[in-house]
Amino acid sequence: PKEKAFLQAADVLFFSSGDKLARDIAYSRAMAQMYDQWPDDPEVDIFYALSLLGSVRPGDPGFHRQALAASLAMKVFEQNREHPGAAHFIIHAFDDPDHAILALPAARVYAKIAPAAPHALHMPSHIFVQLGMWQDVKESNIVAHQAAVDLIARMHLPEGREDFHTLSWLEYANLMLGQ
Repeated sequence: PKEKAFLQAADVLFFSSGDKLARDIAYSRAMAQMYDQWPDDPEVDIFYALSLLGSVRPGDPGFHRQALAASLAMKVFEQNREHPGAAHFIIHAFDDPDHAILALPAARVYAKIAPAAPHALHMPSHIFVQLGMWQDVKESNIVAHQAAVDLIARMHLPEGREDFHTLSWLEYANLMLGQ
């Protein structure tokens, strides 16, 4: 039943009628129903948190969905500090100047969870930027860029996404450090 519920939720997200926001909200409702049915399943928690974050749009009032997503991800993070989704979604939920300090423990851990993943190595810098931790932003993006270059070479991928993104953040850190 749980696997069927995941598939039905994905079907709502990708194949239901309406624009992207309507589908995101419908998906979040489906994940809320799964959470009600399986409140102690960490993967349900994480996908519910993701669905909440996916329904937030720039300029939305309040912080309710981000706070709920953070509480779900933090619950999983407390149980398993190596869960990549938990650390990742804590960072996304608290990626603003008022809440970033709450994500610092997750930011410190996330890069160690997936040390070859460019995105995992870069994401902590979202929190470091909010907190003005410029040397940490710099170091995060140096290793993220190298991981991106290594991934591109290993997988014969086109250059330009992760490698450029990390370089732009690295440039910003260097500017803020006066370098």
